[in-house]
Amino acid sequence: MRDKLIKEFGRGSSSNEIEQFNEQFKLMKKLWNVKLSTSFEEVAQMTEALVKLRTSTATLSETLRSKEEAYSKMIENNREAYE
Repeated sequence: MRDKLIKEFGRGSSSNEIEQFNEQFKLMKKLWNVKLSTSFEEVAQMTEALVKLRTSTATLSETLRSKEEAYSKMIENNREAYE
């Protein structure tokens, strides 16, 4: 089993592994700094926009429901008037 793992993944020098670890650590540090650079005001603004979008969506779906009801009533009244 060990031979198979060594054959499949290779056995690099330990200095190469340390260099790879250091590179990964630098990338993670950069990602962490980017994540922390989002300001509180920007997050608050995004949250506020999300709340507005949700209320707008709720209002529009209520409007759609009422217009569909009015349309179905109009079709029914037109059928009755046609008969």
